[in-house]
Amino acid sequence: MSSGFSKEATWDNYAKHMIHSKSAQLGSFGWIVGQDGTVYGTSPNAPVLTQEEGKSVGTAGPGMGLTIAGTKYQILRAMEETVLGKKGKANLVILKSKQINLVAIITEEDGDKFTPNNLLGPMENIHREFGKQGW
Repeated sequence: MSSGFSKEATWDNYAKHMIHSKSAQLGSFGWIVGQDGTVYGTSPNAPVLTQEEGKSVGTAGPGMGLTIAGTKYQILRAMEETVLGKKGKANLVILKSKQINLVAIITEEDGDKFTPNNLLGPMENIHREFGKQGW
């Protein structure tokens, strides 16, 4: 699966392309966030993710609270690359790597369309696509 971007493509343009072309696979909202908290791409209509919130994504661990776009989620499970959180019926899914974090939110309204488990496969595909491009 080719993204249509060469290695010469800028990171920002590539991230924006990926998040917009794959946003239907990222739940209700999604972000591509650098380890320093820089937001490289957001899905359409996603709320604002502050740099501080973006930076905290990489440190999420079990039992802690994590605020994403102004909403605090309880982290239920954190593995090396995958973090799952919840607030009420809303879900948070994070896929971490050395350079970026993919963050997805499933709102209560979209809970019948998405589950955290059915987001992981598409998110892993997006993650692999970034790797193929050397990001």
